[in-house]
This record gives sequence, C-alpha cells and structure tokens, in this order.
Amino acid sequence: MTVEEYVSEDGHGPYGMWHVRDLLPPVVADIRLVLVFESPYVDEVAAGIPVVGHAGQLALDYLLSSKANGRSLGRVVAAQHAAGNSRIAILNTCNVPLASVSDPDETGLDGDDWKLLESVRTSDAQTAMTMVRPEAKAVGRVLMTSLERRVNNLYLAPDATLVASGVCARRFLRSFKPTSGHVPLTVPHPSRRQWQNDPNSPHLREVRTLFRKYL
Repeated sequence: MTVEEYVSEDGHGPYGMWHVRDLLPPVVADIRLVLVFESPYVDEVAAGIPVVGHAGQLALDYLLSSKANGRSLGRVVAAQHAAGNSRIAILNTCNVPLASVSDPDETGLDGDDWKLLESVRTSDAQTAMTMVRPEAKAVGRVLMTSLERRVNNLYLAPDATLVASGVCARRFLRSFKPTSGHVPLTVPHPSRRQWQNDPNSPHLREVRTLFRKYL
C-alpha cells in the first residue's frame, strides 16, 4: 500500500479503522459555519469524531469563554446535530491521521512514509501544488481533491462562513476556489493554547461570535 492510498481512505478500504468521518449535520444545506482542521489523532480515531481531544477542549474553552470541563468541540457539535441543529459542520483536511497514532505502528506505513506525511502536514508552501518534493505534491493533490469535493458538497449559503484552522487547513483551502465562492477565514490551530494566546484576534473573535450564534 502507498501513502497516496492511505490518505485516500474513505472508511471502507484497508485503512478504514483509521478513518474519521467529517462531522456533518442532518441537512447540509442549512450549514452556516464550517470549521476545517488538519487531521484526526488518537482521541479522534478512538471516538470516530473529529476534534474531541485536548485541542478540541481548548477550542471549546475559547469559543465559550469558559472551561470546557471535559467536553470538546467535536462532541458538542455532534450533540447539536443529534438535536437537529444543522448550522455547524467540522471537516478535517485529511480524514486519516497524518502522524502515527499507535505504537507499534499498525498501519503498515514505514518511517519514510511518516516523514513524507509530516512534510506535507508542516510544509510552508502556499498551496498543495507548490510543495517542492514530487512525492509531497502527489499526496497533496489527493488531499486537495478530496477536500475540494467535500467542501463543494456542502452547498454553502451566501451567508455561511468557512474557517481554516491552522497552516495545513489554510494551505489546502487556498489550493482551490469553492464553487460557493467563499473565501476562508484563517485562524491558528487551537492546539498549544494558540486561540487563548491571541484572544483579541479579529478572526478568532468573529469565529467565537458565529459559533455562539449558531450553537
């Protein structure tokens, strides 16, 4: 199996156990806020829900301006979906982990494969197609095509907001123009308390206002 096949996993292939589906509401035409993050990790793979680990708790702390008390952004949004609220969605740039989540590694990828994924994840390239290494560009093309398809399937209304959380999400959302015409709002990734460290960022404050409005 190749790295490209790994990142292409849709939940039904050989890497299905590592696939974490996007957190989409019952009615995708009602979505008003789309938060795009990087990729799942240990907690997300275990739960099958994006943004439920420590970064998800930090994100919820900021968005609610209070302690999450063990709750996470992913679980709160999932609960809203179960209650029929279709206004918030969460997507990952890649639906399988871009860093190994098991020791020993059970994916079958080797050290060079993970180094390639790390280079894709942390690249300072502006877009997926401007990464230098051909192998990275090939993986980037797979991720870009997948994210473009999933974003365009949301049929976003003119008043919806698309948010790129972190450099990886920003790079891939910058790599294509959504058919809806939305230009992504860019914020840091919530890990390492980056949202708390810049609480007065205009973009972060806008995301917090929108989240509370649509929660």
